[in-house]
Amino acid sequence: MKKSAPTTIKLSVPSQFGYEKIAMDTAVKLAKSAGLSKERQEDLSTAVSEACINAMQHGNHLSAKTDVNVVFRVKKNVLEVEIRDKGRGLDSHPERPILENKLKKDANAGGWGVFLMEKLVERVEYSITKSRGHLTRLVMELNKSQ
Repeated sequence: MKKSAPTTIKLSVPSQFGYEKIAMDTAVKLAKSAGLSKERQEDLSTAVSEACINAMQHGNHLSAKTDVNVVFRVKKNVLEVEIRDKGRGLDSHPERPILENKLKKDANAGGWGVFLMEKLVERVEYSITKSRGHLTRLVMELNKSQ
């Protein structure tokens, strides 16, 4: 695949843990074909996994009847991934997670998925769609120094 050739891949996976791996594998293959380094492929894979898990768990409440829709797009200079669920979205941006609380297995030690996504890709956007649902968009630059 040429780096400049636009590519779109659409997936629909059940809201059950484990199915996020299909989206992760697709992210790695597409990132590799777009010329990203192994490290950047892994960054994207992890960000996609976290977004899918959040969509499954918080958006669709692990309902096997409700799919998470994932759209990958390679454009001229970016690789975008859109993850859609049927939830109402974030009420507010999660506070920065505290590692000590996670290590203590504090039940309220959440926010790690959002934190990781924002550290691993260039841009993370959240929006509510007209058809009642939440959209997370991950954007990774293709020509960024690796």
